[in-house]
Amino acid sequence: ALHQPLPTDRRSHMFVAQALPLLGPELFKCLMRQEEEQDDDSWNRATAAGACLMLLAEAAPEIIVGTVVPFVQAKISDATDWRSREAAMMALGSILDGPPPEQ
Repeated sequence: ALHQPLPTDRRSHMFVAQALPLLGPELFKCLMRQEEEQDDDSWNRATAAGACLMLLAEAAPEIIVGTVVPFVQAKISDATDWRSREAAMMALGSILDGPPPEQ
């Protein structure tokens, strides 16, 4: 079978925008599940969720900030739970390259 070239006029169907309200909370739960003594190079739920957020930020940079910032604001100052602070930092770091500078 011959490969046909991809169309150059790709159209966004906004799948990420539609799924983000459901995906966001689940990804945030996974970010909160860091292991007690994990290696920096280990792959687990938290690192997978961070990678997923990064890809979502690339796919829908205009809407990712509105989903992630409330989570970061709620968790970053939790002095009683290191997992909350770590999850907030991972979420913020995961979207740094995605949104446009004006956001």
